[in-house]
Amino acid sequence: GGRKHVFIDDALLSDYEGAAIRQCQPLRIEPLQVDFGMGDASVVDVDGRVWLYYGGWNEALRLATSQDGLRFERPDLGVTEFGGVTDDMGGNAVMKLPGQASVFRDGNPATRPEERFKAAAFIMTRGIYALTSADGIHWTRNEAMLLPFDLSLIHI
Repeated sequence: GGRKHVFIDDALLSDYEGAAIRQCQPLRIEPLQVDFGMGDASVVDVDGRVWLYYGGWNEALRLATSQDGLRFERPDLGVTEFGGVTDDMGGNAVMKLPGQASVFRDGNPATRPEERFKAAAFIMTRGIYALTSADGIHWTRNEAMLLPFDLSLIHI
């Protein structure tokens, strides 16, 4: 007997009546120009907009925003001072850090408004810190570390 092809659509659709499969025309999109590479990127949905956090590695965590997830802007956030260190690389920095950070929006309805955004930031030779933010732009570091050691120093 013949082998039946199974498509992912079969798992999602119970009926194909009136449906057609068609290829969309490709779009030409200008690439997002980033400073010093992407680093570890985090993508967050903020009220229907796409926020892309990128960078790190002895520089700063930066934010680019998009309405459609295809075309991004680097907003001038006005956050230029980080504990006495000034950022003069475009104004879209949200955090100065010598490592990496992963950002997410906490969807728990019981979350306090000032902790709506959360981040785990790796500070080389020190450990991993927890940070919170009400707006995803201005951050407060928790006084306690998540892990008080550098994971890259552990060898198994």
